[in-house]
Amino acid sequence: MSTDEDKPDDETQTDEENSIDTPDFAEDEEITRDVPIERKNTLQRIREDYDEPWKGSIREALQNGGDAFGRNKHYGVLPENAELFIEIRIDTERNTLTYEDNAGGMTRETLEDNLLGIDTPDEDKEAGGGAGAYGRGFYVVSMCGEGKTYVETRQGEEHHASTVTNIGKYSEPKTPENSKLPEGVQGTYIHVADVLDHDMEHLSTWEQIKQVLLGSFTFLLLRDDVTVEYTIDGETHQAEPPDLEKYLEEGQLIYKEKLPEFSAEGNSYQIHDLYVIRTDVMDEDPPWEGVAMLKGNKYLDHPFMAVKTYKPTGIPSLRRPPQMIGWCDASELCPELENNSHTSFRGNETDSGIKEVLMELHKEHFKKGRTTEERQQLATDITSSINELLTEYDDFDEYQVQDGTLTNAGGDDDDGPSEDTPTSPPTPSLLKCQVGKRKFDVGETVTLRTQVENPADSEHERFEIYDIKVASNDLGMNKSIPSRLVDVPKNEHDTFDIQAFRPTEEGIYSFSARIRGQPEVMEMDEEEPDELDHSRVTFYVGDVLPRSREKEKGDDGGGDEPTRISIVRETSFFPGDDESWKAVASERGDGGIDLTINVNRQEWLAATRITDDDNRRDQIQKRLGTEWGVEEVILHRNIDEIHDLLGDMMVDGENAAELLEEGLTRRAEILARMEAAITEQLGVEYES
Repeated sequence: MSTDEDKPDDETQTDEENSIDTPDFAEDEEITRDVPIERKNTLQRIREDYDEPWKGSIREALQNGGDAFGRNKHYGVLPENAELFIEIRIDTERNTLTYEDNAGGMTRETLEDNLLGIDTPDEDKEAGGGAGAYGRGFYVVSMCGEGKTYVETRQGEEHHASTVTNIGKYSEPKTPENSKLPEGVQGTYIHVADVLDHDMEHLSTWEQIKQVLLGSFTFLLLRDDVTVEYTIDGETHQAEPPDLEKYLEEGQLIYKEKLPEFSAEGNSYQIHDLYVIRTDVMDEDPPWEGVAMLKGNKYLDHPFMAVKTYKPTGIPSLRRPPQMIGWCDASELCPELENNSHTSFRGNETDSGIKEVLMELHKEHFKKGRTTEERQQLATDITSSINELLTEYDDFDEYQVQDGTLTNAGGDDDDGPSEDTPTSPPTPSLLKCQVGKRKFDVGETVTLRTQVENPADSEHERFEIYDIKVASNDLGMNKSIPSRLVDVPKNEHDTFDIQAFRPTEEGIYSFSARIRGQPEVMEMDEEEPDELDHSRVTFYVGDVLPRSREKEKGDDGGGDEPTRISIVRETSFFPGDDESWKAVASERGDGGIDLTINVNRQEWLAATRITDDDNRRDQIQKRLGTEWGVEEVILHRNIDEIHDLLGDMMVDGENAAELLEEGLTRRAEILARMEAAITEQLGVEYES
């Protein structure tokens, strides 16, 4: 170890210099050795940049073809009126993928230095002139195979072929004796042997390939000078892109030439040419959801490949099925912010200004129906209306419920209803678990849904629905379901499908969940947010009775639910898969009835279509909800009385009350279906 005394005066370090940790770097001329690279591992990592590598094989092949076509037209290799033809052929018996184009081909120098090189794009691509930028695309294609890849290319007088392995070696390019390219065609031919089984499963499924082609290359397919064919075992397919020019004329919502500049990683960027259209003018399903962020090259007049589709949170009209879609030119973000797999951008797309435009369009064109507060008010009005009607009749007096306790709310026979009836509605719930109707057959699909009603004064717009369970104490079953992240703007509501559950045994089941706010980004050491609400709903499968019925027969029921349930405590809305039923009354553990209204009934939907008179719409739906609710509660009362009167009476070995309950319930369902059929035949529209 040296000391200060050992150093010459001119090298003596001051205390300030000693405090800076600066090592002795080698001079540039001394830095001459190459870092060792294991090419096989590098190539595997290139493939693993893609979440779904088989998609990368298709995307990279077409991207390279589009780039070559534009560049070779620009430099005169191809005439101005040239047309691009690309074919991908899949042979499942031989386990091969073949790509062929007439995009102008490559010179030997380009073949070796750029196509076969790793991370060696040509100057043009590196400067952002091409859709590709990293010099990796060929290996994404070739690495879908476990063996060799043959590549052949012709440009002008140059005609070369090489064989490449997936461990990073290739043969010296030479003129092929048995050319695979047609005579005179300037283009590229790639043949991948021994395609991986997992990749082949997807590459040989046309519906999946069509989604990739339309989702990523709609704008390439829309060009008059481009044809892309995909052949699977001799059967040729073409993806038909939507006629966006026609749909722009019929359903354009907005066009913005430029969005405001935004900063990312120390540089400024800008989105160009943002188009948004309505989807109700489209004859086919939208090819993507959200806004397709496109890129192209400097030679073709329009961007032709989608890097990603941006679907910002908190905009209901973008959710499936989307009511609007859009696209924009995001080429300026490439290649600096684009990831290696050309499937996303670093940073946060919310800074791009797209979300603000979409939110304004949503509010102007698609926000309909009620806010959370208005929806809760309608539910409260229906609940109050039903209770006011029921308390007018002595037949229901003994079933009044207040705070979960059975009461004789009507007072003495001569006094009439007391001032305390009906009960005040409960505080609105943030989360509601829903199953629609409450009685199912074994094997019948039970659609488990959660409804989130986000109040106007909420502190959150993103939530985690967690601790989701389907359980049956009787059967010893407790099934956990993965958590869900959902977005619901303030003062709005949304319903989310959680799972389609098919019970295989009779029993009493419950569906439960909890909800908490979820920040956009959570730090590693940050504690989980507190629970905001929880919900639980019970449903019955097979010939089982609600707990209260079992108690009336002398069974302790395994719970503390009341033996008589009547007056409605809460009303909620549910989009039933079966559009015929009107309402369902379900028993509540602490007393009373919860009522569920089917908002997919045609009468209800017809009222929803009234957009110019909210009071008229509310009046009609309040009437519908009240009528349906009263019918359901009266049916419940009839069934309750049958059990009271008949008790354990048996008929042909079966409980008479249960037989009558089954018959009444079935006929009520038949009536609801008949009414729905009449509505379907004759229609229903309400005049404002």
